[in-house]
Amino acid sequence: MITRILQILVAIAAAAIGLTIHYAASFPPVTSAQLSLPVGKVNGMNIVVTGGSSGIAVPAIQTLVERGANVYLTSRSAVRAQDAASKINEEAKKNECPMGYGEKVGTATGLGLDLADGDSINSFSDDLKKKLGDEKLDILVLNAGMVYPPDFDGGYSVTLAEGATPVDRQISANYLGHFKLVQLLKSRLTESRIIMTSSVSHWLGSSFAEDNVTGAVPKNNVWPVRDSYSAPEVFGLYGASKLQNVMFAFGLQRRLPESTVVLFTPGFCSTKIGNSNRQEGNFNVMDFIPLADTAKQGGDMLLAATKISKEESAGKLLFPYWLAEGAGEFLGNGFLRGAFHNFVQEVLLQKFSPRRVYATTAKGISYDVALQDKLWEWSEIATATS
Repeated sequence: MITRILQILVAIAAAAIGLTIHYAASFPPVTSAQLSLPVGKVNGMNIVVTGGSSGIAVPAIQTLVERGANVYLTSRSAVRAQDAASKINEEAKKNECPMGYGEKVGTATGLGLDLADGDSINSFSDDLKKKLGDEKLDILVLNAGMVYPPDFDGGYSVTLAEGATPVDRQISANYLGHFKLVQLLKSRLTESRIIMTSSVSHWLGSSFAEDNVTGAVPKNNVWPVRDSYSAPEVFGLYGASKLQNVMFAFGLQRRLPESTVVLFTPGFCSTKIGNSNRQEGNFNVMDFIPLADTAKQGGDMLLAATKISKEESAGKLLFPYWLAEGAGEFLGNGFLRGAFHNFVQEVLLQKFSPRRVYATTAKGISYDVALQDKLWEWSEIATATS
C-alpha cells in the first residue's frame, strides 16, 4: 500500500515538473530583460539598497559597484553595514576594469537603518541627503525584510512617529518603514527608479487586518498589534506585508508618474531571513536545501530590476520562474492559491522552470485603487508623513 502511494506521488510530481517545463518554455510572460547587467548601465549613479549587508543584496551590490555605481547599503547594525561595504569595496578593486571596458569602480558605503524605528529612519534620511549634496538619488532599492525567528523574544509593538498608534514590528520592517523612507526622500526621487523586493507570498495576503493576520489594511486606521504569533501566523503576517509592498508600489507609480517603480521577487533563495543571527559563517539550514537558489541567483533578479523598461514592468511582479497565472480558475484567489504558488510552484518547482525574467500579474486585490488609497491613508497616519 505504501509503495503504491509513493508511486502515485512520484507520478504526480513528474507530471507537475513536466507541465512546468512545457508551459514555461511555450507560454512564458517573459520580458526583454535578461539576468545580467550591461556594462556601463549604472556608472556614476547614486543607489541606496536597504537590507544590503546580507542575502541577495550583497552579490548584486558587488556587481553594481564594479560597474561604477556609488551604493549606500543599510543594515539595522551600522557596524554590520560598514563591514559589508568594506568587503565589497575590497573585492571590487580586484575586479577593476572588468572585461577590459575601462570602467572605474564605484564605492559602497555602509549606513545604519532600522526600519522599525522612526528616529532611525529620520536620521538616515538626513544623513543621506547630506552625503548626496545636490545630486539626485538615481535608484532606491527597498529590499530589507524580516520574518520573526522561532526564538524571537517579544517586542512586537513599535511606533514610527510621536503620537502615532503602535504597529507590528514585522509590518514596519517589511513595509511601513520603507513607506516613511520614501516620503522623506521623495524630493530626491524625481525621474528615479524605485525597486521593491516583494514575494510570491503576497498571494497569502488579504484585504483587511482584524483578527486575521493576513490582512494588509487595518480598519479604522489602527493596526491590531499582538503579543504573540504561532509559526503559521508569522508566515501569514509576512504575506500581508508583501501584499502591502505590491499595493504601495502600484499606488506610488500613480503618484510619481515621472519615475519608474519596479516590483520583483528573487524566488526561493538560500538567505538568512528568519534567522535571529545573520552573521556570516553562522549555520543556515537554507544552505543545505538543494531546491533553493543561491543568493547570487536572487541578486541577479535585483540587477534585472535596475534595467527593465517602465512599459514592461508597469503593473507587474517580476519572477525568475514561470507562474501559473490561470491557477485561480481552479484554486480561487485566496489562501489556497497562495499556498500553491508558495509551496508547490516556488519551493518545489522553480528549479524546473527556465531562468528568465517573467513579468506576471499580481494578486487581484492589489490593483484595487480604493484599497491602495486606504493603505496609503493609514500609512501616512502611522508614519506622520504626507
